[in-house]
Amino acid sequence: MAALGYRPHLVVGDGAKGVPERAPFDRVLATVAAREVPWAWVEQTRPGGTVVAPWATTYFAAGLVRLDVREGAAHGRFIGAAAFMLLRDQRAAKGSIWDFVDEKSAGVESYRGRFDPSPLSADIAGLDLAVGVLVPGLAYRRFNAKDGSGEASVYAYDRAGSWGLIEYEPNANEYEAYRFGPRDLWAEVHHACAWWERAGRPGRERFGLTVNPDGQTVWLDSPGRPVGS
Repeated sequence: MAALGYRPHLVVGDGAKGVPERAPFDRVLATVAAREVPWAWVEQTRPGGTVVAPWATTYFAAGLVRLDVREGAAHGRFIGAAAFMLLRDQRAAKGSIWDFVDEKSAGVESYRGRFDPSPLSADIAGLDLAVGVLVPGLAYRRFNAKDGSGEASVYAYDRAGSWGLIEYEPNANEYEAYRFGPRDLWAEVHHACAWWERAGRPGRERFGLTVNPDGQTVWLDSPGRPVGS
């Protein structure tokens, strides 16, 4: 690189804090994913500059977002797919699904549900983004039957004591289902999917992100339309 005239400056430290002593920057390119874009990345970018970073929810690696920095905030759209390891302090609690789901727990409620969880396995980028935003903390696992029947045990769970199970059967109108904990996670997922349908089944490119010192907001089409509204 030196032969080409480039002499990059190497800093060992917490990437979420940026490098304030060398700011402001024209561009900040993150090769680590964030659930919450660190304000330091925006604050250390000059007005008119750009922040590009992979963005994720607990449910899904939602995509690559490009933020245009203005005074006091940054706004931008999702521009494609990308997945990287998360910032260390934004990673979910470690453990397998069985560390958070115990089907033998006292208080498990059984019911007949009509929500078909199949779209969650279809890798629909806009739907995955909407579900991840509207159902915070969501994790998802699907275990397909080994007999080729198309049946599956489909779990929605968080890491705070709530989970739901749908015993999926192809062509059925109702499914055996179970839920446990303070949240009805499958009801929340159903609500998120219904919002996405009402919004016209938007793809990833219609979603955007605003970041300011108070936090971040995911929106559809324009910053004035937060996801879920």
